[in-house]
Amino acid sequence: MPINTIQNWLNEFNRWCPLDNPNIEYKRLFQLYILNDTSKKLTQRTKIVQDWSQTGGALIIGYEMFRLLVTKKNSSTKTNKNTPVIVDLEEEEKNFETMEDIRNALLNSDLVICDEGHRIKNHQASVAVALKSIRTQFVFIKF
Repeated sequence: MPINTIQNWLNEFNRWCPLDNPNIEYKRLFQLYILNDTSKKLTQRTKIVQDWSQTGGALIIGYEMFRLLVTKKNSSTKTNKNTPVIVDLEEEEKNFETMEDIRNALLNSDLVICDEGHRIKNHQASVAVALKSIRTQFVFIKF
């Protein structure tokens, strides 16, 4: 979903299926996970995705964050032709494995809901390409 609707979805989950409310018969039996710009570091993002992947529930994530996490990159190291580059191979391997774990968790979901789907109407746009990589039986696009 667009990042500006993340809070709306959180509010709707809490309104219609609250975690714990004695005045309502139904209460939410699943956890909500939110992955937005407040999680700046890869370790923070990794923990959220891993927790969601292991326990289930709903992950609320913006289109751009999704694209960023599922798109493969050549390398995280920027090079300058005149400066030698020192690469920690163990760290690079660890980061690669972490990103693959995140990517696999995000691309293999039971149900995907895309809010404001008109924003992904350009099929060549990087967000649309990333969304096409999802392997799920159920996709709901809300326009």
